[in-house]
Amino acid sequence: MHRRTVALAAAALPFAALPAIAQQRRIGIRLSHGLRGAPLAWLQQQAARFNASQDACTLTLVEKEMFARLLDRDAQLSLLPDHATPMILALDRVSLQRPAVPAFRPLHQLLAETGVAIDLEAIPPGVRGPCAEVPRPQESFHSLQRRLVAMPHTAFTAVMSVNLDALGRAGLSATAFSTWAEVRAAALRIKAAGAAPQAIAASWPAWTMFEQMAAIHDAPFATHRNGFDAEAEWLQRPDGPAPGLLLTGPFFRHHLRFLGDLQRQGLYLHQGRGAEADALFAAGRCAIAFGASADHARLRRQAPFRATSLPLPYHAELVQAPRNAHAGGSGLWLRDATADEARGAAEFCRFIASPGESRWWHATTGYAPITVAGADARGPAADAAVLQLARSEATPHSAGLRLGFMAGIREDIGQALEAVFQGRQRPDQALEQANARGSAAQQEFRRVHGRNRNGLFGWNAREEAGGPA
Repeated sequence: MHRRTVALAAAALPFAALPAIAQQRRIGIRLSHGLRGAPLAWLQQQAARFNASQDACTLTLVEKEMFARLLDRDAQLSLLPDHATPMILALDRVSLQRPAVPAFRPLHQLLAETGVAIDLEAIPPGVRGPCAEVPRPQESFHSLQRRLVAMPHTAFTAVMSVNLDALGRAGLSATAFSTWAEVRAAALRIKAAGAAPQAIAASWPAWTMFEQMAAIHDAPFATHRNGFDAEAEWLQRPDGPAPGLLLTGPFFRHHLRFLGDLQRQGLYLHQGRGAEADALFAAGRCAIAFGASADHARLRRQAPFRATSLPLPYHAELVQAPRNAHAGGSGLWLRDATADEARGAAEFCRFIASPGESRWWHATTGYAPITVAGADARGPAADAAVLQLARSEATPHSAGLRLGFMAGIREDIGQALEAVFQGRQRPDQALEQANARGSAAQQEFRRVHGRNRNGLFGWNAREEAGGPA
């Protein structure tokens, strides 16, 4: 995954009751970032929209190479000089890690202190989950989904995109793709009709076919409630066990066997462990593709054929109905600061969560809207990601993952897939090997990072999550 590091250093007076001199001169808010390409352009547009929405402050974007270099060395924010310390930091994979700085203030606490109102209930459960407060053993998991410690920003999930022209050549419509059995039946017709060179392919298969599929089937990926309990438990029991993976469970065995059968029938093409299938779909060489919702939104706009996206299919023999998927992307972490700075940061969070801005962000970038009210209502296919993120309350198995060394876990899963597709191992053998490696990696993660008393899953900016951007 491309690391996106965004920091907002704010020096803003409260927007209400500004002194006369402040009303004549807009307060400057500096946003320090490390973005490139399209994400930077989108952030520039969002900054311009924020500036135009009010006359109390001006948001400017400033590139901070020094800050980026410090992140590369795992520097803690508490060691930075005051003038370089960010007010808001956007971290990728908030489900995986959080800043190892005690001065970061939970979002729900900052909103309460500043009196800035954001309807956190309007944030879809799948988006809310990765930004939720670390659970405590005595607390309900569901209640924690409403206590956000970070503000979701670039949210996306996995979707299934289909080439409508190819489906038409096979005499199919996009309405019969709810279950994997229906997807397999459609793939057989696509192959028989020669409607596309390949029926099915998947980008980021460890993420789309394992992490997200496990979530919608409410299947546990790891112990300690997918790792969410690990930090709280470690703070109480430093010598307690680290999370262990559960990749040998019934769902993973069933699904890997199913994918292996598709591959042997010539219906599924394994292109690699990254986004290779996206290019295959964009070129019209694949009729059904799995990938990140934000990427596929852009692919559909650029494709020379009619296309749409649908929610991920589920195995009807395993569950009666799918659960919510969880979101990848980044969240905005808020640094402890003065009352004026806190108010400015809260107002920016309120701005990006407003229905109009959330709708603009969704339509422009392809990321999921931060709030359900920001969803595009043109039809279910237009908001497959929103449907998945909001269709049920998050459970301990569908709220996301909080594990260390995710890049290595995904590599292990990629090896398992390839071993099965190449006929070198049976699905059960491949899963057992990936499970053992991933569980050992959690022990190593605890050994390396467990000394950080600010949190077991302390901020390790060098670690790439190895997933979609």
